[in-house]
Amino acid sequence: MERPRIGPWRPIHENERYSVYRVEADFGGFSKVYYPSDHKPRVGLVVPRPGGGTERAVMMVSQYRLLIDGPSLELPGGKVDEGETPEQAALRECREETGLVCRRVERLVHYLPGMDNLLNHTDIFVALDVEDSGGFAADAGEVVERRWVPLDEALGLAESGGIHCGMTIMGLLSYARWLETKR
Repeated sequence: MERPRIGPWRPIHENERYSVYRVEADFGGFSKVYYPSDHKPRVGLVVPRPGGGTERAVMMVSQYRLLIDGPSLELPGGKVDEGETPEQAALRECREETGLVCRRVERLVHYLPGMDNLLNHTDIFVALDVEDSGGFAADAGEVVERRWVPLDEALGLAESGGIHCGMTIMGLLSYARWLETKR
């Protein structure tokens, strides 16, 4: 298959969070119109419970999500601010959403959640050095609650449809694989 001729990315909607474009691709015998949306880079962070213990657990947050019209159990995360590295964004988002202070992270995975219409480079990290600052206060406009969830329970929720967030599912599965490589 020959590479199509790609026309200009024409903005049709822009705001502070994302932009939507109209792009035409000419494949020779036919053409397609795409409407990609650029949601800017984002990060997620798997935060293992400090000290480990006999049962592995990860920090998860609950937030209201429009598309399921209810609370969603997710890994902490969010957008990468201008001038910030993905690592810095992961540390900041974790502190903002959980009150936990993470000092070091390691990248688990980098991916694009949609290949035709969603430009949203996503990096998921694992926290390697975590301290509870004791300063968490839920922001009703963002995080409703935070809690330690046993890893097996979180993976079970991901498999059964109890977790809907693709970034969270990807993060949990990547973390489980990462743990296997550490044995």
